[in-house]
Amino acid sequence: MDRPRPGNRPPRGPSDKAQGKPRTSAWNGEGSEQQGADRPVVLDAPGLPARKLAVIAIAAVVDEQRALDDTLERLIASPEGQALEERDRGLVRAIAMSAIRHFGTIRRVLLERMETGMPDRSGPFASILVAGAAQVLFLDVPDHAAVDLSIRLMQTNPHSARYSKLANAVLRRIVREREQIVAGIDPLAHDTPAWLRRRWTQAYGEANARLMAQAHAREAAVDLTVKTDAAGWAEQLDAVLLPTGSLRLRQRGAIAGLPGFAEGAWWVQDAAAALPVLMLAPKPGERVAISAPPLAARQHRSRRLRHSCLPSIARRTG
Repeated sequence: MDRPRPGNRPPRGPSDKAQGKPRTSAWNGEGSEQQGADRPVVLDAPGLPARKLAVIAIAAVVDEQRALDDTLERLIASPEGQALEERDRGLVRAIAMSAIRHFGTIRRVLLERMETGMPDRSGPFASILVAGAAQVLFLDVPDHAAVDLSIRLMQTNPHSARYSKLANAVLRRIVREREQIVAGIDPLAHDTPAWLRRRWTQAYGEANARLMAQAHAREAAVDLTVKTDAAGWAEQLDAVLLPTGSLRLRQRGAIAGLPGFAEGAWWVQDAAAALPVLMLAPKPGERVAISAPPLAARQHRSRRLRHSCLPSIARRTG
């Protein structure tokens, strides 16, 4: 089954109530009631609050077809999200993004290890399992933390608590069989929607389509644009100095905690987005018209260039 295509409705917050009829489940083809998934729970174990928010984000995308970026933005801005440390907010994003990026693989892995399929009326059971499997298979998280905290989170909800033993058995089996599972992952077959897989294959051939799917399975690099001394900042930040002058971080982490962030010595900007200024090579005093104001304008100001921001006429279509 293909991953549901996210919509663009506003995401629910952690304490909002579900309304209306349940949507078609991504698991059994039937209505899946995520009862209690957004109810406040007692979270007293380190790492548990972050995983709760990640589970809510996963459920919003998979079961409610909401947009992941908007959902994460809403959850991080919520009181629960603001109460987290920066590294835990990064964990929320990492778990949710890995789970959705590899949802087809995770769904297959889980269902192959559940003889009767995903139980109905089990609250956040499915989303917690997805989050736990994502941590075991794709993130640098200790196995015991991924499994134990998943079960603890399962036990905070009466609908999922009765399936805690099943969840524990499934996740521990995934830990034991991880090497075999990872070796058999096929991003094109398992994590690429059928409609997109067909288009890629028809347009570019199966070999290129497979390479594209593999690229999509990897997390995007984080590039930085610096005001001055790119080589010096590359050393301080353990980054690769690209030929264009941008920096590419070797390790991902909390951006706000890196040296130079608070001082504004650099900012996050995709290396490709930084190319127009280099290609145009405007001289000091020349005026440049731009349609992507925030980062492009900042890049221009750092080079002491004059700029005019044009209103964007492009609209998001999905």
